[in-house]
Amino acid sequence: MGDRYIIRMTYSKKKNSTLIYILVGLLVALIIAGVALFFVLQPAPPGPAVPGVKAGDVFTYSIQSRSTLGSDEAVQPDGFERYNQTDYYQVAITNVEGSVVSFTTTWRFLDGTEVVERDEWIDLSFGNKTLNTTFWPIYGSNLRPGDYLRPLGADGIYVEKTDLKSYAGETRERNFWQLDDNFYDSTDPTMSSTRNERNIVYFDKQTGMLESLTNIQEYNSPSMLLVTTWQLVSSSVWQVK
Repeated sequence: MGDRYIIRMTYSKKKNSTLIYILVGLLVALIIAGVALFFVLQPAPPGPAVPGVKAGDVFTYSIQSRSTLGSDEAVQPDGFERYNQTDYYQVAITNVEGSVVSFTTTWRFLDGTEVVERDEWIDLSFGNKTLNTTFWPIYGSNLRPGDYLRPLGADGIYVEKTDLKSYAGETRERNFWQLDDNFYDSTDPTMSSTRNERNIVYFDKQTGMLESLTNIQEYNSPSMLLVTTWQLVSSSVWQVK
């Protein structure tokens, strides 16, 4: 009876150890599988932007502006009237290397004068450009809603939607984004003088080139509204009108 009891106890103990090993093994397997699934489900980090333009492409825009002055103290900024004196603004692509697009801009006025800026460039991945005044609404090709405009940049702005735009020669996809910013006049100690700015931008999905841009600036002290609109009027890539 005693021997049988000892044998039974030895067998029972061995059985519990085996069960524990199995459970531990299953738990470890589940943890490993969970960690692997976590990394699989993580979105891949964005890669560099892929330009949709090439050397020789040309895009021409009209520029118009209007101002609404709310008081005698309101004065529109110097040079603002030049927008309505524009004959055309042209962007000619001169080189593409990686995600860096180089171009020449020609801003021609109705009086026959023009301002030509050569050797301009912008990195479509980061948003870096020649100068703060450099033409900037050029983006990577075939971006989709949710994609960052500058995939390796830090501004966090993304494509909000894609729609269709009908031109004279064809119907093309275009992307849209909008941004609202609020600014304070640093020279005002009360911080009550504000400027609210909104950019509404459409750009061609395939080439990444600007299709239209509306910039709205609203000042409260003194009261003033400034609106500037850029519109694509011709392109060497497709027939616009």
